[in-house]
Amino acid sequence: MLRSLTTLLLGTLCLGTTAFSANYPIDVLYNITGKEEPVDHDAWRGAELAAEELKTQRIPVSLMLYDGQSRAGMQHAITSMRSKQHSSPIMIGLTHSNTLCRIVSPLTQAKNIFINTDSASEETQRTLGDHYFMTAATLEQQANKGAQFLYTQLKKKRAVIIASSRPNDQTLAQHFQTRFTNYGGITQHMALPDASSKHENARLLAHLKNQLPNTDEAVVYLAVPAKQAAVLISSMRSQGIKAAVMLASPLPAQHVRLFKGTHVAPLYYTSHVFVGSNEPSAELQHFKQAYQKRYNKSATQEAALGYDAVMLVGYAISHSSSYTEAALTKALKNIKHASMVTGHITLSSNEPVDHVAVLGLSNELTEFDASNVKVKA
Repeated sequence: MLRSLTTLLLGTLCLGTTAFSANYPIDVLYNITGKEEPVDHDAWRGAELAAEELKTQRIPVSLMLYDGQSRAGMQHAITSMRSKQHSSPIMIGLTHSNTLCRIVSPLTQAKNIFINTDSASEETQRTLGDHYFMTAATLEQQANKGAQFLYTQLKKKRAVIIASSRPNDQTLAQHFQTRFTNYGGITQHMALPDASSKHENARLLAHLKNQLPNTDEAVVYLAVPAKQAAVLISSMRSQGIKAAVMLASPLPAQHVRLFKGTHVAPLYYTSHVFVGSNEPSAELQHFKQAYQKRYNKSATQEAALGYDAVMLVGYAISHSSSYTEAALTKALKNIKHASMVTGHITLSSNEPVDHVAVLGLSNELTEFDASNVKVKA
């Protein structure tokens, strides 16, 4: 996409010069309040940076915020987008809220475009229809890459799968099991106990200690909420369970800090992009530098996803005959293998991103690139 933003706009994505409005409002849904706010705020910063860069290319977009944590805010978003007087045909979801799909459904039924920066399943994409797009890898891609990495590169032959009851976690667990067993591995499921029950958690740890053979061939796959994952990993290590652990997604910084003083490795997780790469793409390098200059802090994968989402809207605007759902949807569906910060994106496919990174966390709590191998979902 970008070498400076100019390369993005005039290079790979080749933004055109179509202009038909003095301003292009984009609705943005993210958790301004609530427990997800720290993560979502990074995504907002990325989106804000992209909007500023688009303005330098004479694509003046303005971001209009709705609170994804507040029921009143979500209802306001739905009511507003259904209104005939509403001026924005598109909304970007920067939130990791579990209620997001319930929000998106009435919006896409109203034929408003929705771009999601979080992972979703292929089934969700089909359900939400032609007006739903995403910048993140699918849940299936994440699970498949994790299974491939563990079996073919780490030579793990047995996996204990622990998943929460959340639909996304169940999807991750099911696809991981399918891919891992297809390679020839053996899987076993264990229920995730209630986080508040010390007795159930102690029993799970005892089962893990008994079931995991004293061998380097075993791994624990966790598809659970971030905080529970951090607590469970800390408990495993304190109990002397040294088996490798694979998470379905990265842990936020506040949860990683819980590992201080713990020999947490070997610990791996799938990610949409390795922001800390020593060999970044030109697009990622530009983004990291611009983000650091704008906010005086290091970029995160959430920020990169938010940035890419707004840039995709900029591309659609420049390639549309009008700022309408129909014209923008047509332009978005023509995006094929575009070089973005988070990888190559094709929005005409159910699996838009062709690359999922596998990262590791060292005992010093620093990330490293465990694998940069591409994999077909």
